[in-house]
Amino acid sequence: MDDYNLRSALEEPSPQEASPEPITLEYIRQQIQRLRDDIVASIPPNGLTSSQIQGLLVSLPRLSEGEVINLGHKDSLCPICLNPLLAILAEEEMALAMDSPAHPTEELGVTRLSSTWQCGHIFCRRDISKWIQEAHDSCPMCRHLLIQPNLRPGASEPSPDEEIDPNGPLAEIERALGAQIERLRVRLGDLSTAYSTDQPRREDSPPPEDDRNEFAGMYS
Repeated sequence: MDDYNLRSALEEPSPQEASPEPITLEYIRQQIQRLRDDIVASIPPNGLTSSQIQGLLVSLPRLSEGEVINLGHKDSLCPICLNPLLAILAEEEMALAMDSPAHPTEELGVTRLSSTWQCGHIFCRRDISKWIQEAHDSCPMCRHLLIQPNLRPGASEPSPDEEIDPNGPLAEIERALGAQIERLRVRLGDLSTAYSTDQPRREDSPPPEDDRNEFAGMYS
C-alpha cells in the first residue's frame, strides 16, 4: 500500500464505514489491525542471515510485570498487535501454568529491544519474533537497527541521523491512527449525549412543590 492509499484509508471512510450503523470498539480494533497488517506487509525485509535471526531471537529479554511498570509502560499497548502489555503478561502466566500452552513458550510475554545499539521499544514477544523471522533488520516503530551496524550485511556504519527515522512506517501509522481514534471517540461521545437527552423523564422524580402542599393538607 503506497503512502497516498494509506492516508486515504485512514482519513476517508469507506461506503460501509459511512453507514449510520453503530461503531463498536471491536469494529475500530479490526480496522486498526487491518491497516497495521497492510503497513507491515509493505515493508520489505533487508536480508538478515539465519544466524543473525537466531541471535536476535535468543537475545530478546523476557520482561516481568514489575519491569514493564518501572519502565513507565503500565498502560501501554504492544504497537504491533495493540494488546495491553499487562494483559499479554497475564496471558503468559496462565499459559505457563498449563501443561500444553497454545503458543510456544518463547513467543509468550513481553520483550524490549534493549541492547546498547537498539532503541528500547517494547513489544509482545510473539509479534517482534515474527518480525525478526521475516528478516527485518530494524525496529518496526523507528527503523533503528536491530543488529550492530558493522554486522549489517553489505552496509557501512550509519550516522546517528541515519539510524533513527522518526517517520518510520509504523511510527507514521501510529500517529494517523491516533487522530482517527480521536475522531471516532468524539463521534461516540456525540451519540451517547444524543441518547441520554432522548430518555423520558424518570417516573420516580419528586412531584412539584404545589402537589406536596396539597397532599399535606389532606392529613392536617
